[in-house]
Amino acid sequence: MPKFTQGDLVYVAHPYGGQHKNKKKAKKIIQHLFEQYPGVTFVSPIHGIVAPYHSVPYLEGMKLCTELLSRCDSLLLTGSWEKSRGCCIEKEFAEKHRIKTIILGEI
Repeated sequence: MPKFTQGDLVYVAHPYGGQHKNKKKAKKIIQHLFEQYPGVTFVSPIHGIVAPYHSVPYLEGMKLCTELLSRCDSLLLTGSWEKSRGCCIEKEFAEKHRIKTIILGEI
């Protein structure tokens, strides 16, 4: 399991694609993380920025996500992240801005 410091703000990236099943998977992962890491805050763009998903152009929506990511201490890539265009954009952004990146994959 990854290591976090109490007080960390962690951006949880998971494939979404507008699919409810992916939203449920991400929620399950985040619930597990909250139980494992008290004192760490996990944020998910799927749950926090999903409202404009179908109402703005894709790259505009990704700008909202990367703005949130820019305020986090680390990026946690979950699920089949490498198959997700959005997760790959988030990973590239994190690398460019020297945001700690952790790969969790499926849990």
